[in-house]
Amino acid sequence: MEENEMKRRTISQDIIILESKLAATDYQIIKTYENRLKNKQDPYDTDEIIAERQKLRDKINELQNDLDDLGI
Repeated sequence: MEENEMKRRTISQDIIILESKLAATDYQIIKTYENRLKNKQDPYDTDEIIAERQKLRDKINELQNDLDDLGI
């Protein structure tokens, strides 16, 4: 298998894993939003969740740029 193809596959797999981690926090964001609509306390540390989600998005974007550099 060509080296670039192996890199593409590895990067693509990493993106899928990170997107899964991002999706896993969707429930926490939705639950927090619902609680705020009901004037209830946040059930999670919202700042921490938002910061983690941003790190995941930044890494996904970085990897997508790497794929672009490989010619995808």
